[in-house]
Amino acid sequence: VQYRSWCRHCVASRGIGQSHVKYKENANKEEIPEIVMDYYYMGEEHATASHIVVKDRKSEAYWSSCLDSKTSAYAVAFCVGAIKEMAYKRLTLKSDNEPAILKLLSEPLRELRIEGVPELLEEHPPEYDPQSNGSAEVGVQLLKGQFRTIRSGLEGQLGFRIPVRHPM
Repeated sequence: VQYRSWCRHCVASRGIGQSHVKYKENANKEEIPEIVMDYYYMGEEHATASHIVVKDRKSEAYWSSCLDSKTSAYAVAFCVGAIKEMAYKRLTLKSDNEPAILKLLSEPLRELRIEGVPELLEEHPPEYDPQSNGSAEVGVQLLKGQFRTIRSGLEGQLGFRIPVRHPM
């Protein structure tokens, strides 16, 4: 969904403050594509279902899905499918050190190694530090912004606010 500065729903839902300048930390690190993953919630952690974002830092593409549980077979299949779609022969998987995501990553790593991805590296920044996995956090921010925009537009057309727990 393209951001439009004249659309009141886009401005209300996806407006951001001053952006940070992006710079390359290490030129050699950029040679190996980096795939970042993180969990997020569309509201309160215990009030809504968990979601996952998988983002390719090289192409800036990202995938996201709602999960039945953080480490379910569906979550594993979703991550493996997103990584396979990128078709890299070597890559780095990056996530935070949250126990659930470490457990989730172990299965895709095993499956991808069996399928012959010759160089598969892991990187884990400090636990529960959102700034250390900033690329995934940006993906989460974009996805939530798009969701809020669509929801705001729909609520505007319907003429009432949709409750958080509504099945829609």
